[in-house]
Amino acid sequence: MSTDAPSPSLVDQFKDAAAQIVKKGGDIRSEISKLIANATGKLNQTKDGLVDLAKAVADGAATGMQQVAPSGSESTLRAVADGISDGFTKSAEAVRLTVEESRKKGAQFAKEDLDRILKDFRSLGDTAKEITGRLAQGCKGQLSSQFQTILEHTKTTLQGLRAPLESVVSSALKNPVGLGKETIQAGAAATREAAGVFFSEIGRHLQSAGERMRQTGGGGDAS
Repeated sequence: MSTDAPSPSLVDQFKDAAAQIVKKGGDIRSEISKLIANATGKLNQTKDGLVDLAKAVADGAATGMQQVAPSGSESTLRAVADGISDGFTKSAEAVRLTVEESRKKGAQFAKEDLDRILKDFRSLGDTAKEITGRLAQGCKGQLSSQFQTILEHTKTTLQGLRAPLESVVSSALKNPVGLGKETIQAGAAATREAAGVFFSEIGRHLQSAGERMRQTGGGGDAS
């Protein structure tokens, strides 16, 4: 039994949701991606944020797979792996857009929130191998080379998200109003947001992106 999750109810919700997605079938890649993206705005409610989410999704998917197909199904788990990559990539993009938008407006998010998101993405990269290993446990026996390649791609994707964000977030920490200097010079004071607002704004960006996808008939790749 895990004892390292300070908000077990929220983490368990992620795990159960991933298991249900796998058991239901359909466009698993898209649904896993949506689950991760929709949960990103709540990550300040768990101890290890993105890592808690990634582990919960991997564990839940593996559990769900064992319940519907004890021998495992690589095609299903491949879709989960791709969904994990897609979801966290969308989350990273939402973080970047949120930070850049705030700087244009002359707003300043709480330092603790910016520090937290950087820490989360660093930890996500550091634990990427463990995360994909947890997912692989849903498939009994020898893994195919194709599945191993997809797991490696997912690991590489998670590890590669941190560098671009470190540049954007670190710049915001050093010069909070950067792109919004014109606004400040025009007489408006920099807006200091309360702790937690940053994550709400990330959630707003992800929700808006999801709505745009639905309006255009887009969705996750179902390869």
